[in-house]
Amino acid sequence: MARNDLKKAAKLYHAGKYSQAIQLLESQVFRYRESFRFFYILGMSCLYMNDFGGAYSYLHRALNIKSSDIPSQLGLAVVYLRRGETAEALKIWFNIIDQDPKNRQAQRGLKLLKRHIEPDSFVELTESKRINTLLPRDRTRRPYLTGALL
Repeated sequence: MARNDLKKAAKLYHAGKYSQAIQLLESQVFRYRESFRFFYILGMSCLYMNDFGGAYSYLHRALNIKSSDIPSQLGLAVVYLRRGETAEALKIWFNIIDQDPKNRQAQRGLKLLKRHIEPDSFVELTESKRINTLLPRDRTRRPYLTGALL
């Protein structure tokens, strides 16, 4: 039963049905307390639904389980950026570039921050859709989201 819920949530997430994935998973936090996959799907779903508090909590937990996951780091950097914690977002992006020098989202994040250093411009950035270009591009099926590593 539980395993099927996680597979179903992954399908909902990939289909862009983030609120349905959240509804399915949120009540099962204690059942999956050690599952990276669970916290990643839930955190990214919250992020796409603009629930930055939930996204922070779940992505932070995902990174506690698997600290080297770049998509989770990218998601957390966007959360920090939306909260105005640019130093934390910068740390994450620099860490990602150290691991993967060609990572487009991290490079794009650094460029956007450089262009929007003025307070008014920064507020405009965080409230615009341009911030979505910093999110991980993981709509393609990844092994840990599709159940191949269950």
